[in-house]
Amino acid sequence: MDFTVQMEGKEKLIYINKLGLTIQALIKENKLRHKDAGISSLRKLAAASGVEYAIIQKISSGQKDPQFTTIVAIAEGFGISLAKLMSYFENLPDQVVTNKNTSITRKGKKKK
Repeated sequence: MDFTVQMEGKEKLIYINKLGLTIQALIKENKLRHKDAGISSLRKLAAASGVEYAIIQKISSGQKDPQFTTIVAIAEGFGISLAKLMSYFENLPDQVVTNKNTSITRKGKKKK
């Protein structure tokens, strides 16, 4: 069986941006829940996950399409299961992503 999924253009960019917004939302939630503890910044997530800060930063801003193992490491860094991370991802409305990037083009540049 071939489980390969081909995504291109706008659809792929939406998923990449949605993952970044999911990470941002989890960090914001952690700041509210755990004032002094927990993952409350990208740097803390990088340290907890073992993923370089620059990579975490690019993923959270929608500039990098991460590998699966990086996504697993991010979930572990947050101290949650991959399923829980994907639950946050799935529950983030697509409208939030499209509001952030009102006109995503094929190359990922915003239209004016």
